[in-house]
Amino acid sequence: MTRTAGTPDAIVFALKTPGRFAMALTLLLSLAGCASGPSSPSAQIETRQVTQLDGKPVLYKTVPRATYFVGNYDLPPEQIRSQTKPLAEKVGIAAVKKAKLDIVGPLTLFLPDWREQTGDQVTIGVGFPVSGSGQLVPQFEQSRKDALACLSVTLEAGADSNRAWQQLHVIADQQGMQASGDNRAVITRTEDSYQTELQLGLQ
Repeated sequence: MTRTAGTPDAIVFALKTPGRFAMALTLLLSLAGCASGPSSPSAQIETRQVTQLDGKPVLYKTVPRATYFVGNYDLPPEQIRSQTKPLAEKVGIAAVKKAKLDIVGPLTLFLPDWREQTGDQVTIGVGFPVSGSGQLVPQFEQSRKDALACLSVTLEAGADSNRAWQQLHVIADQQGMQASGDNRAVITRTEDSYQTELQLGLQ
């Protein structure tokens, strides 16, 4: 993608970073978003470590409510790998160029409860946190998301997200917590790669 005037780093970095995607219970996410500033919803209200997963801290946290510009897509699981990158581009450009919004945080995927997915397609939301009043754009929504209580673990590029999702459910059960089915993956860049924060929503 060629950068043009007014194209935010959130989109440029995400689309230049190669990605691999796999789905079922697994979601190996490798698109990168922008590093979040003070206005980003990644600044959690509450955080405490619950346990560890392969040496990575598993946190209980509350993500503040925020407004997202989102496109929702029904896709066969085998097409997630090839379609997520162009969908992220489509959503990001629509947010900035058509809705006239400012992207204020990293690429976020809104994910179903993988344990309940039995059909030929899954629905995922591809979006960015935004600010501004904006304009309505067909096929997209500007949605105010409530605060999300979740179990969170951050994975480096290439980590086994399949096992991580499964273990987050196990940890939730062990802690007496109940999953809500409202799951997210937040992709942020590091100095030379990316990392993915899996957020298992809790009731």
